Amino acid sequence: MRAKLPTILHADRLSMLRMGMSCLIENNPNYTLLKSDLDDGDMVLSAIFRKQPTIAILDYNLHRVNAFEIAECIFKNNLSTKIIIVCEPKHINQFTEVQREQINIGILMRDAKPDEIEKCFYEVLNNSKAYVSPEYFKLRDRRQHLEIISIEERYKNLALKKLSIKEKKVLQLISGGNITMEIADNLCLSHRTIDAHRSNILKKLCLKGKTALVRFAVENRYALK
Repeated sequence: MRAKLPTILHADRLSMLRMGMSCLIENNPNYTLLKSDLDDGDMVLSAIFRKQPTIAILDYNLHRVNAFEIAECIFKNNLSTKIIIVCEPKHINQFTEVQREQINIGILMRDAKPDEIEKCFYEVLNNSKAYVSPEYFKLRDRRQHLEIISIEERYKNLALKKLSIKEKKVLQLISGGNITMEIADNLCLSHRTIDAHRSNILKKLCLKGKTALVRFAVENRYALK
């Protein structure tokens, strides 16, 4: 007697993508396609409870109820259906990594190739941890990096606003490689006054030491003009 094949329910709000995924699944002798004409989250959830597919591969942006909310419901009700969410780059920050791992959601990017989709199905069925597209991690890390840069830039801009006009001029001259005596000559001030300005700048920018001051000046030289 032939073993029962894993069953797949697929739902996508875009009809052309529904057709493409349906063809891929139907042409694979290792799976049985249960349903693939759904684009409404409520209907998808109802179908999962009724049919209890092995895998549900869901477009993130289903109508009314999104795929992550469906995954949460499946998790809370202890159903065995394994969820794979099809994401676009804009969805990367819609749920945290802790949430994804807790519910054990698989992730495919919208532009995944057939080979990767096949690999995803295989790993979801044969491994305890869900498959996550490498592209998802690349996009997530890139976005986090940009967010860190954005925070740093906002901090620098706020820090620079604390400086007086004269202190900014001193910092600008430091960025050009000028030493204390050269800055003093340029601004017609004593070297002690320049040292005082340096000290005040360090305190206002929460920097420690001449090296940190020079590095900050060089890194922000364009903002000082």
